[in-house]
Amino acid sequence: MNQDELHNSLREQVANVQDPVPSTRRRRLIRGVAASPLLMTIASRPAWANSTMCTPSALASANLSGQHDFEGCGISAGWWKNNEARWPIVPTTPFHSIFGRVKFNDQVIYEKTQGGAPTTLSDVINRRFSGDNPGNLAFPLIGAYLNALSFPSNGGAPGYPYTPEEIVAAFNSLHQPNPQGRGKANASAFESLKDTLDEANNLYDAITAKPGF
Repeated sequence: MNQDELHNSLREQVANVQDPVPSTRRRRLIRGVAASPLLMTIASRPAWANSTMCTPSALASANLSGQHDFEGCGISAGWWKNNEARWPIVPTTPFHSIFGRVKFNDQVIYEKTQGGAPTTLSDVINRRFSGDNPGNLAFPLIGAYLNALSFPSNGGAPGYPYTPEEIVAAFNSLHQPNPQGRGKANASAFESLKDTLDEANNLYDAITAKPGF
């Protein structure tokens, strides 16, 4: 999946998630992402012969000039989890100051820690929250948001495939109020978004310089 296909994948999910019954197109997307050999293909490439590293200076230069010789940028959610001192945003930023109050099984997800305190971005990526984690979305969601902040495509460079606003909108679209005003969200939509963000987070990890190193 290239950058354009990843963008289209996210937009499809935002458009389709309002349908409580997974559409044929979304079922194909879920199966396709889960079975995609893309990451194995990328991992097997010897020395990334056709691409240089994505670094902050290279990205800034490319955004100014429109010229670049790297394929894209992004870091695995696992790296962000283990390196909070390198985050582009304060890790204790409240989760719901950025993301909406999405419900699953009539409960707002990622709202409270196990001790009952409001969650932070750090709490969510470390799974220190009570309640459901539909589709195991929490981990790649925060990783994707950090990537979008760190590697913006403001000009001609292929930074991270999505903007922070697109990631927030995709998550918020999972909230599906029913006619009685109670919230419900489709579990398959969470899983589909998780697969898409997982792929985007890991796609260019091998050629992206880690912040501060």
